[in-house]
Amino acid sequence: MSKYTHVAPPLPAITRGSTVRDEGATASAASKNLFPSNPAESSDDGTFNFDRIVKLLTGKHSCDDRERHIHALSRMSVWHVKSCYRMDEYEVVGRIATICLEKSCKGLNPSYMDAFCDIMAPLTRLKQGESSSGEMSKRVLSLFNVLARGISESKSPKVWRNLSKNVINCCRADDFLVSQIGASHIAVALVRAIRQACTNIRQSGSVPLVNLLFTLAEVTRNVVAAEKICTSEESLVSDIICVLSKSNDDDLTATTMEVLWNLVEHGGSCAQAVREQTLAQRDSGDGARTTGTPLNVLEKCLHRLLTAARSVATKELRNDLAMLLLNCLQSSDTANAIGTSSAIVEHMARALSATDLPSKHPDCRTMKYGTEAEDFEFHKIAIEFVERAAEFPSCRNAVTKGKVLLLLFHYLNCKSSACGSETEASSSRVWTAPQREELELLSVRAIGCIGGYMADGFLQLRGPTQMLRYLEWCTDETSPSHDVRGLRLFRGAGNSALSAGDFNVPVGNGHGNSDDALLRQPSPTRQLMNNGRRAHLLQGVRALRRLTHHDTDAATADRIVRDFVDQGVIDQLVLVLHQEVDGADSFDLSIREEALHSLARICASDVHNKELFGEAGVSMLMRYLNINPEIFARGIGHKGVVLAAIDLAWHGVVGSNTNTIAFLQQSGLFALLDLLDTCPPDMWNLVLGCTVDLCDAAPTHATAHVRQWRSARAGVEGYTAAHLLIDVFVHEEQRLGTLSAANDHAGVVGCAAHDPHPLMPVTWTVGDIDGAQGSIAEVTSSLRSKIFSLFTITGFDGYDSVTGQDQAVLEKIKAYLTLKVGEIWSEIEHSLGKDGIEPIETDAELLRAMRAGGAHHVEALRDRQLNILADTKQADMDHLDKHFEDVRDRHLGAQEVSRKHTEFLRRTADYTTLQRVRHEQRTSRTASRQRNRAESDAMGAARSTDEGVVVQHGEDSHPDAFTSTVVPPQVLLTGLLLPGTDGTAEDDRQLELDTSGVFVDPV
Repeated sequence: MSKYTHVAPPLPAITRGSTVRDEGATASAASKNLFPSNPAESSDDGTFNFDRIVKLLTGKHSCDDRERHIHALSRMSVWHVKSCYRMDEYEVVGRIATICLEKSCKGLNPSYMDAFCDIMAPLTRLKQGESSSGEMSKRVLSLFNVLARGISESKSPKVWRNLSKNVINCCRADDFLVSQIGASHIAVALVRAIRQACTNIRQSGSVPLVNLLFTLAEVTRNVVAAEKICTSEESLVSDIICVLSKSNDDDLTATTMEVLWNLVEHGGSCAQAVREQTLAQRDSGDGARTTGTPLNVLEKCLHRLLTAARSVATKELRNDLAMLLLNCLQSSDTANAIGTSSAIVEHMARALSATDLPSKHPDCRTMKYGTEAEDFEFHKIAIEFVERAAEFPSCRNAVTKGKVLLLLFHYLNCKSSACGSETEASSSRVWTAPQREELELLSVRAIGCIGGYMADGFLQLRGPTQMLRYLEWCTDETSPSHDVRGLRLFRGAGNSALSAGDFNVPVGNGHGNSDDALLRQPSPTRQLMNNGRRAHLLQGVRALRRLTHHDTDAATADRIVRDFVDQGVIDQLVLVLHQEVDGADSFDLSIREEALHSLARICASDVHNKELFGEAGVSMLMRYLNINPEIFARGIGHKGVVLAAIDLAWHGVVGSNTNTIAFLQQSGLFALLDLLDTCPPDMWNLVLGCTVDLCDAAPTHATAHVRQWRSARAGVEGYTAAHLLIDVFVHEEQRLGTLSAANDHAGVVGCAAHDPHPLMPVTWTVGDIDGAQGSIAEVTSSLRSKIFSLFTITGFDGYDSVTGQDQAVLEKIKAYLTLKVGEIWSEIEHSLGKDGIEPIETDAELLRAMRAGGAHHVEALRDRQLNILADTKQADMDHLDKHFEDVRDRHLGAQEVSRKHTEFLRRTADYTTLQRVRHEQRTSRTASRQRNRAESDAMGAARSTDEGVVVQHGEDSHPDAFTSTVVPPQVLLTGLLLPGTDGTAEDDRQLELDTSGVFVDPV
């Protein structure tokens, strides 16, 4: 409602310079009753006449009549007190509001600004149904921009309060209005008003500033409005942060933190702007730059909250500010500034350890925290803060001063004690069971990060010994904190962000059991129950991996690894990994993956560590290499475990003769080849690399294993290692899109192309010598070099059932090194020309010779491949013809029997056919006799020779028979049938008597 009452408009006064014409115009206006008391009389259609308001405000004779203006504007606000403006009225309303704003800025009657606030009030009653038009959005946006102008140009706390009320009502009224406010300049205007209010805080107090910040918090919930603030060139975020330096009022701090958290939670450019602008120089009231930064303001505010927070509200503000600073550590520039130009890290580290560790610092007297939810939350934030701050060198000195490592190990030393034990009673705080477990998990994770950066302090506190004791406790099945059923008193199911969920499952099993079933189980089975320490074990092996994989300082990592090895970490990890893989859930697999990676790093540092790994470690390793890749599809971590096992085989077996022989004796190379045969293609690189190094370490034994290997896939027979490597080579060329792979559509699989660079992809150009696809870079990135190395070690010949196409691909593998040398020389020549270097005559001749030699090798390889393919094709055709010949021979007898049976049926059933066949037989007999007689005449008279005797038969024919046998008149007997050649004389005489009348003496 408007604060103005409805009164009759006064008569216009006649000034000294007025004329008769002016008096008449004034009288006419008065008689017309510009603002009637009855709203229905405002116009013919019952709407308010805004044009009269505009005319009154801008007219030549009425533009200075302030009282009439204020009265007219008050009537206008009364008219729309219960309704919103119509869409066609937005433009003229915006014009009226702009006029009022201009008149107020000129120093005229301040009531213009009050009227401006009343004009903007009906915007909160816009209905959702009226916001569907794009033109509507433009007009509403223009009105909100006018409102933003009023906020930024006003200096009155009263006006700020009224306009902020309108903005808040719009933000809570409709989603359409929220989007329009976000698209307008209201957010930027509010920050400018906050900047103005900061300069007048001594006169007006902090209430106007809190009101503006509260309004800004409502507006910045919209991501568009937040981006406008963060992307502005005025460093508006730093202005918001610097508000904290104006007053210690908790409401002011709370609203400021609300705004900053709204910006951070949007992420992306908004969060980055908050991190960057904490380092920006801030403006003083007179516009001059000061030496401080928003980071110093945050430091002072943090110190105040750390030392003076007593109520729940102030503790929550402390936690919000700590989380904001934790977010700032994600930027390296901000983190270095936090470590060098402020004492934020010192304050956080001191607050973390002040309650549990003795200190003489004066701030520690007031930093006394309990076990309440807010203090426990700050404790977790502080642990993560120092963990992340330790990654930056500028912050490590402050972390060291705070004795953070000592505090973290103090939490681990309380791990095996029950609640209320002597160890925990020595501390000033007694944590509950859920709090204690979560602190243990956070502490061991922080030790894994901080210990690597501060190795001296870690080793002075006997860190490796304490970590191994912690791992031993994690795998121990008995503890005073267990109940009668062998379970931990607090199981931590879902309480901590680092917990494993339900811990009531057996150590090697992925299925849980109820409490009644646990009670009925015998004692030996009850001892195998998981005691709720899987989460501790996972964080412990992860911390161990981080400590041993410290990449920033290799010497520091080696010192830590040596200390761990001296304490027996290898045997302890091997013992942890000696568990069955079947039935393991994702959490168990995560533990084993981390442990395998830790062992790989430890064994890679020294040959002595590989010897300590020994046969027991190799036996454990085989259990993970034999995991069936078919279960990778479950997605619970089996693939990661197998990759970690390959990493361990690479670093723990290769390089040690004892471990290599043990690995081969336990069929380790067979397991790697089986894995290469069945694993996904993204694992081929690691498997091949490990296999090549293993074969290179023991070439004699490895060659025999590679040649004896056969695929174990169901339905696959005769699939040797050569077939496997050739298939991988062809797949790799297809993946790279090489020129030889482009010829595959023509049936020439793996055949080299007519190009001096047959190994490079089709998209590759000779100018890309230094890129990721250069000839030298290709050696390390592709699988072909590993396949060539493996064939070079084991030999290219001696494999069974290698087809012609496989042999052609094998020829290319054999020529890989020669082709690669030619490509490198070609790139060298092109690089010299690209750099403008002209070689001398001898070098130029050498380059030409190398280029010609490379082209010759490519053509020779192609000819060999084409000859192999042609010979193979011809051999296949010959084999096919022989196969068809065998098939025809096998079916020829059956075809002859069928033909004779068919002819017999025809002769039997058809008399004409019978006569024709009989005639053909007679003709055949006659021709046969004549031919025999001619042969006999040609031989001459019958005579006796060493070769035999001519026997003359009479013509014996049976023309009347259906079938007859034609006996030639002369038969040549061989020496086997002559008398005296195959028996005694008596036998010869008996043969002569038996054949009397048959043999005729030619003489």
